[in-house]
Amino acid sequence: MGEIEVFDDFARAERDWRRLEATCAASPYQTFAFCSAWMATIGATEGATPLIAIARARGGEPIALLPLQRRRFGPLNVASFQGGRMANYQFGLFREPDSWARADVVPLLQRIAGRARVDLFVFAQQPLAWRGRVNPLRELGGAPSPSFAYATRLDDDYSAWLAAHYSADARKKRRAKTRKLGALGPLTAARAATPAARRAAFEAFLAQKRARMAALALPDEFEDPAIRAFVALLGGVESDEPEAGFVWFVARAGERIVSVFAGLERAGRLSGLLFSHDMAPEVAIGSPGEWLTHALVEDGVARGLEAIDFGVGEARYKAEICEIAEPQFDTAFATTAIGAAGALAFRWGRALKRHIKHSPRLFDAARAVQRLIVRPRAR
Repeated sequence: MGEIEVFDDFARAERDWRRLEATCAASPYQTFAFCSAWMATIGATEGATPLIAIARARGGEPIALLPLQRRRFGPLNVASFQGGRMANYQFGLFREPDSWARADVVPLLQRIAGRARVDLFVFAQQPLAWRGRVNPLRELGGAPSPSFAYATRLDDDYSAWLAAHYSADARKKRRAKTRKLGALGPLTAARAATPAARRAAFEAFLAQKRARMAALALPDEFEDPAIRAFVALLGGVESDEPEAGFVWFVARAGERIVSVFAGLERAGRLSGLLFSHDMAPEVAIGSPGEWLTHALVEDGVARGLEAIDFGVGEARYKAEICEIAEPQFDTAFATTAIGAAGALAFRWGRALKRHIKHSPRLFDAARAVQRLIVRPRAR
């Protein structure tokens, strides 16, 4: 490994970033388009500054890029991946990831810390591997993330996929629910191809998500103007084309939008980012979200996609349609004494969250506390 460069300016890193995107097994969450949109909206609101680190071979060619952000927490300078909660998979761009050892990764982070005054690197929601290539940051060790990510592999036959995931009885029940949903009007599912269609999809998603969170008495993160601005920017709501392979997929019963999915398509894989459905009783009885997921799979098969993932976190519909559970891990790497204290706090916090999420009793108690916090605001 030769030179290490650290930038706080996207324009100066763009050329090498896009070159690595084209040659690395990068997820859509580490593309230039995704990260620059996130930093311009959510990141800026949260007080983050870009910390883009590029490692070069001795001949000057870029061999790795870490799209990081830096934030200050009290006395701590903390670096983590850009994208935050919006990035279901977080890791770097490495030209030959299988060749990186701990003896390469540790000096890389130490040299970045020396250039950018970082006390602690916090890397969460990292996949062990992506598209068959290992994640070099697993050389740092770590602990399992609180939740897995979930995906389904697509073959060239939707009927075979359906038979593999649903019993004959389950398929019969699904047809009955489809008839109930179809009673509201002809069922269609399509990608939103124009700004007007994307705007309608976005507005329907916001309304459906708001109703869902209100029914659960939980906060709706999409009330945050920065999050809305990020989705609008990346999703092409006000422009001719979306960014970062952003796709809107909309299910309608007649003219009514009954479910919305949005994701990022890259290298034969569609990664889910947003998902909602109409909560009205006459619609919900027909399971519009389930109907849309099947339409997504059928569309993906027709388009030759290899897989669809539905992001991080457990859900009943994921258990039904996703045969792949993708383990993720968290790492904290300290470069100073105060950073070591912060790393310990991070590990404890993630371990507690993991324990709560895997204990139904504790999870229900945590949700109850959330509801108590939200209700006074609602009044």
